[in-house]
Amino acid sequence: KEPVHAPTVGQRHFHLFLSHVWGTGQDQMRIVKQRLLEMIPGLSVFLDVDDLEDISNLQGYIERTQIILIYCSQGYFQSKNCLREVEATVNKQKPFMLTHEADPDKGGGPLEELKSELDNVQLKDAIFTEGRTITIWYRVAEFQLVSLKSLAEFTLLHTIRVESGC
Repeated sequence: KEPVHAPTVGQRHFHLFLSHVWGTGQDQMRIVKQRLLEMIPGLSVFLDVDDLEDISNLQGYIERTQIILIYCSQGYFQSKNCLREVEATVNKQKPFMLTHEADPDKGGGPLEELKSELDNVQLKDAIFTEGRTITIWYRVAEFQLVSLKSLAEFTLLHTIRVESGC
């Protein structure tokens, strides 16, 4: 019965990294960040348009982030930068969840179709393991709240408290 607050993370560190391809995910990741910040005070969310200082250091941002959200939409697995983020996530064994854009009119499609864009079999096996948390992204406000609650729950369950100065 008390408000939820994110634990403190070190300076220049993030609780959540929003990995997406600009063409089909930028607008929705802005909404995700805004709404999660409203839901969880103190949450630190990396969104490229707000926080990216050096695109050559995507792996460093992943390393300084506790949880990764992979927004699966058309073109995501064909983007070199998105693949760098996925590889860093897998290599650093970061907890991550998938959010599936299902609406083909908004850059989504069937998950199997989006999955087929990923040619790297090792990454495909690491990402799409049985039991992986996958949330469908809904754009209708009432259903969007269901998606956001799932994202918030995953984030809070996988967020660790970091001692100050770390």
